[in-house]
Amino acid sequence: MIDGKLKTYKRGYTMSEYTPWLKNLKQSQAEEVILGDYLSDYMNRKDVRDAFHVPNDAPGWEMCSSRL
Repeated sequence: MIDGKLKTYKRGYTMSEYTPWLKNLKQSQAEEVILGDYLSDYMNRKDVRDAFHVPNDAPGWEMCSSRL
């Protein structure tokens, strides 16, 4: 919650999202571990956003985003 507004963001990424070209080592979706979720949570904390001078109207921080 930032200024009473819920900021949504993607928590981390899976190995298949990080290396989509590496298809032969791809595991099933049930076995994939989420990487970097702790960093996503940290970067979206109110005190951290304030320390980095992130405007309150900016979207939540994501490590890997499919949106441009």
